[in-house]
Amino acid sequence: MSDPNPLKIVDVQKGIPHRTHNSQKGISSSTQDTEAKARFEREWLLHPDNFDPSTNAIERERIHRTWQHIKPLLEAPEVKAADLGFGWGILTRKMRRRGAQVDAVDIAENAIKHFKAGDPCDVICICDAMPRSSLPDDHYDVVVCTDLIAELQPRDYRLLISELYRILKPEGHLICSTPLDFRTDGALEHFAALLETEFEVTEWEISHHAYILRLLSLLKRGGRWLAPLYRFIRNNKTIALFLESLCRAASPDRGASHAICVARLKSLNTTQPVDVKAMEPQNQRLRRRIWE
Repeated sequence: MSDPNPLKIVDVQKGIPHRTHNSQKGISSSTQDTEAKARFEREWLLHPDNFDPSTNAIERERIHRTWQHIKPLLEAPEVKAADLGFGWGILTRKMRRRGAQVDAVDIAENAIKHFKAGDPCDVICICDAMPRSSLPDDHYDVVVCTDLIAELQPRDYRLLISELYRILKPEGHLICSTPLDFRTDGALEHFAALLETEFEVTEWEISHHAYILRLLSLLKRGGRWLAPLYRFIRNNKTIALFLESLCRAASPDRGASHAICVARLKSLNTTQPVDVKAMEPQNQRLRRRIWE
């Protein structure tokens, strides 16, 4: 039986129920978008704190690492940026405070309401769904797409990459990230191969949180007796970074749990694959695979 999700992308943190590939068979794109919107509207209405990264050390570190890649891209004047699936809006606000003109895009109106109830900081909020958005062509200098692909169906992966290509200016930069399924082989390779259909990747940053994620999974199954320990470890940056250093040293390939990349539009004469080993020394060179 063929694997319905060849990219092996799983959202290991959010805890929002994902639709399975089989449950969406034969469903039209409009119906799929409507169901996704309803799901996130409900989650934002009932459990908005599920999107708050401040109580999760791994999420805080992910945002910090992502921001380090975004900052150098905002040095030019009047940078136009899009934050796709902006959620809690931390990166949106950081970009705006750096002087960028930011369009914050999310599928849920409730997410936008939550953002505006805080500090909207002169950001344009747009309720739209990826990968079939109404955003303009060749419009943005910087497009930030953090972990959004993990929310899509496998059949929409290519559409998302094409959509990112469409809205980015020819000289623009893409910041794209995804959680990886560290329990299976080839997740990072498939993600890189997918990106390389439209983009040239110039930087990689790979996180190795397999150890702490396995530990948290065990603690969560322990019920209310282990809940305090679960919350303590989940929120402790020191523990997260210590276990990551162990994981990176002992399992540099199998322990990869998250990938962040910086990419530019692929030139028509580009023929060489991205050398991820040169960009991310802790990981083995990605083997080229055919995306099917």
